[in-house]
Amino acid sequence: MNSESTTAPSKIDPELFSRVANAYDLKLLAESREVRIGVGSSNRSLEDAARAGCGQFVLIDNGRVERCNLAT
Repeated sequence: MNSESTTAPSKIDPELFSRVANAYDLKLLAESREVRIGVGSSNRSLEDAARAGCGQFVLIDNGRVERCNLAT
């Protein structure tokens, strides 16, 4: 199953990332695209990247959604 995000990065809410505004280039991060090939068991690091403000994700995985994979 292949999936690609084509949505443009949204504008940054300054209050949302106020604690790290001086530590990271939030505009650059929001304009960044992270590409993952094979996303099995990497859900935590993807969540961290999304929470950090990464603007786009391209997720490529030929695995199937199966009951045993839903818990991760």
